[in-house]
Parts: sequence; structure tokens; C-alpha cells
Amino acid sequence: MNSKLICGISAILDPKRSIHALTVIRAIEIFKDLHNNSTLEFIFSEDYGSIEGGAKAAHYNIENNVDMVIGHFSSNAAIGAAEVYSHHNIPVMLPTATETTLTIKNSNIFRLCFNNKNIAHALAALIKEDENRYYEIKTDGSKYSNNLAENILRMLGRNDTEIKSNDNIDQVIFIGTIDKSEKFLHSYFSEKRDGKIILTDDAACKQLHLPENVENGQITGIGFAPVEFINPLESCIQRYIQQYDQFPNIFFLETFAALEIAHQLATSDNLLHRLQRETFQTTLGHIKFIKGECSAAKLCLWTNENSTMKPRYILPINSRA
Repeated sequence: MNSKLICGISAILDPKRSIHALTVIRAIEIFKDLHNNSTLEFIFSEDYGSIEGGAKAAHYNIENNVDMVIGHFSSNAAIGAAEVYSHHNIPVMLPTATETTLTIKNSNIFRLCFNNKNIAHALAALIKEDENRYYEIKTDGSKYSNNLAENILRMLGRNDTEIKSNDNIDQVIFIGTIDKSEKFLHSYFSEKRDGKIILTDDAACKQLHLPENVENGQITGIGFAPVEFINPLESCIQRYIQQYDQFPNIFFLETFAALEIAHQLATSDNLLHRLQRETFQTTLGHIKFIKGECSAAKLCLWTNENSTMKPRYILPINSRA
């Protein structure tokens, strides 16, 4: 192995395309600052958060002889990239891609966050608390969102023919990217509906722009835990606060933890072996990968307070793929 581990970073890298891009970029910059950029060499590739973009970025990484990859951050891009990395036996750490099948089908892929099955369990628990309510599931039409919808239906023991839009619907589960979730919310509440909405993964965050006419508690989110709930005194968090005068947003913890693991692997020639067997000390806590899933993954419940989403508490993770 070279003196530095060559690490591919594949994500939506343009802040104009994703509000999470800036968080990812800042995490990398703070990591380089704290570690003097002594162990890792980065190769950046834009994946546009799409299946096609993920595949193209994966081929770019292979052409540049990466030792491992941190990314892809969206499930759609990770789906497109997975087969390429598997064919070349390149270790991949997914900071925020939740598609469950990625770790089931690929022994070279390791996830640092919860998966779709975990989200489905948490959603099913919330829905079963309101047995007399009507609800429907809507998606943004992506492969990832449709897969998660199927997971939720399986957890509930129902099929999509039993969940139909009608005049009695007062709860909607919307599965989609933060941008698509915002568009859905503004369209929904432009009709001044009284119903409640449940959002998933990266849409549950304080950067989500909510309609002005939303009442407290109308919107629930199941997604990433904020740094305030996990490890606010960690040096990387304090450095972020010093530089930007605020806590980092979601995606920071998982990104930084992946960088820390890559840093610990930098002197090794057998990356897959170590990822499959060792425990790593990170900002997220002690991480051991069990069939590619992270032992320290965190899931959080969010609700809206006026026009801002606020984290409420950590949810139990009841199932790992």
C-alpha cells in the first residue's frame, strides 16, 4: 500500500444541489485539519445522488486506483455503484445510504447509519399506536423510496391495495429526498389540510423548510440523530463550533466516523479483513460491523415546533439486516 491510503469520496458535492454537501465537505476539512492530512489521500467524484451517477463515479474511483471509498451518501447512488465495487473487491463505507440490500448482497460494503428495515420498524411502531387512523404512503418515485415503502408495508403486514387515498386520510408517510419532501409539504399544506405527516431519514432535519401554516406536532420525522444527542464535546464538534458558530448538521457524525475508521486502516494491507473483524473507536462511539451493519447506528425521532424540525429522542433500533 502507498504511504497514504487512497480514499474515494463520492457524493453530491455541490451545495447548490444538496444542503448536506456543505456538511460533508466541512467534515473532511476538519478531519484534515485535526489529523494534518497525514494518512489519507482523497479522490473526489460527483455522483448526483442518482443510480447512473453512482455507477459513473464508481468507475472513476476504480480508474484512479482507490484503496477504499467513503460514500455514496444517497441510497440511489449507492445502488448504482455497488456492483462495480463488488466486482473489484473495493471496501466501501456508506455514511448515510440506508438501502438495506446493499450490505446483504455485498460483503465489501459497510454502513455507518441505520438501514431501511430499522426505519420501517420505527414507523410501524408509530402507526400501530394510532390503529384507528387512516394513512397512506407516498414516495418520490425513486428506487430507494419505493423499496422503503415495501419494507414498511411488510412490517405492517399489509399491501398497497389496502392503503388508498380517501376523504378519511389524516396521516401520510412521505418517503423522499429533502428537496422532494419540501415540495410535497408545500403542496399538501397549500390546501390547508389538517392531517399529520411522517417523513424519513435525511428529510428529518433542522434545515427542512416547512410551510408557514403548519401547526406544532403536525410533522414527525424518523431519521439521523443530531450531534447534540451523541457526542457534543468531541474535539471535531468543538472545532466545527469554533469555525462556524453552530453545531454541525446531520451527516457530520457518520462522515467523520468513516474518516476516522479510514485513518485507523491507513497502515493496513488487508482492509476488508479488518473492517469485518475489528472494533473501531470513533466520534459515533465504538463501531463493530455485523454483517456490514454498524453496531453504533443511531435513529432519532423529530417533530416540528412551529416552522422548524426539532430532535426529540433516540429511538431503539429493533432489527438489523
